[in-house]
Amino acid sequence: MTSLSNPLDSLGLTQGVPPASYLDQTSTPKGVRDTTYRPAWFTWTDPASQATSVFQFDCVKEEQHTRESLICEHTVEQGVDITDHIRPQPDELTLTGIVTNHPIESPDAQVTAVTIDIPAPNLQISQSLLIDLAAQAVGLAPKFPSQLVLPQITQFASFTDYVANAYTTLTRIRDKALLVTIHTPRAMYTSMVLKTISMTRSAAIGAGAAEFKLAFKQIRVVSSSIGAAPSPTVASSSPTTNKGAVSTTASNTSTPKSTGSRAATK
Repeated sequence: MTSLSNPLDSLGLTQGVPPASYLDQTSTPKGVRDTTYRPAWFTWTDPASQATSVFQFDCVKEEQHTRESLICEHTVEQGVDITDHIRPQPDELTLTGIVTNHPIESPDAQVTAVTIDIPAPNLQISQSLLIDLAAQAVGLAPKFPSQLVLPQITQFASFTDYVANAYTTLTRIRDKALLVTIHTPRAMYTSMVLKTISMTRSAAIGAGAAEFKLAFKQIRVVSSSIGAAPSPTVASSSPTTNKGAVSTTASNTSTPKSTGSRAATK
């Protein structure tokens, strides 16, 4: 499998790299992988380093797939319009996702055990402690022993503004017109460009997160080549004939007329 680098390596960050489970689309030791739950993510290649980078949302809320065709119609004197050609238009895709400053699956975080002392609650189902203990023994009342709990939680060594870094990365992809390949659970798109970036921050999302709406459009890349022109099979004009040197001074061989005066006679 191709080694995928971080889209934020230039910034010294690691947000956006999906875990290996998202890159392996074949199977697992337990059987064939179910890819229906996998969120959309996209890759691109840096023109300078030729390194492949990956971007992934923490949560994808919506995918909007659009495939449209241009129908050419002409009006006629009577009846409905005549359709003479149908031209498929480039595919379009809109992704709406959330990026947070505390992603669940982040290479920057470490899962460690934290000690939590949970005291036993003072719950009584009667005024008699003996009845309470008897009810707990037979399962009529819950037991809440006071003990130390070691839950596994995700901790970050330092604060990183992943939202701002994601916005910077997406802006660079748009400004440089980089071609991206988008993977979704139902379709894959190649030669896509990022057309629109919309970032929304609200109280409903939270201070440490933002919602991104990205609009992609597929482009068609063509290449041209220069070749030798073929020799003509039919002569374009009659061949020229060499007539030798030709004088450019016009000679006057006509006899000049007399302009003498006529004598008057009396």
